[in-house]
Amino acid sequence: MITPSHNPPEDGGIKYNPPNGGPADTNVTKVVENRANELLAAGLQGVKRISLDAALASGHVKEQDLVQPFIEGLADIVDMAAIQKPA
Repeated sequence: MITPSHNPPEDGGIKYNPPNGGPADTNVTKVVENRANELLAAGLQGVKRISLDAALASGHVKEQDLVQPFIEGLADIVDMAAIQKPA
């Protein structure tokens, strides 16, 4: 999974999590970082852009709502009674 960085926009960046869900190893992130910097230094020449609709239609991109499963799983890890306001 690739997501925007939590850093301010002027710092740019992405966050890459491999299929195991945890953070990527620094050896992997270094390869991604180096390639991204090469592309930026070349003015993004050769980087092809497509619309979201075309990306979804390609079968290589999957849109997935991760918020609802997260919310549904909260009760399994948070003691809701302990954090509720008294009546």
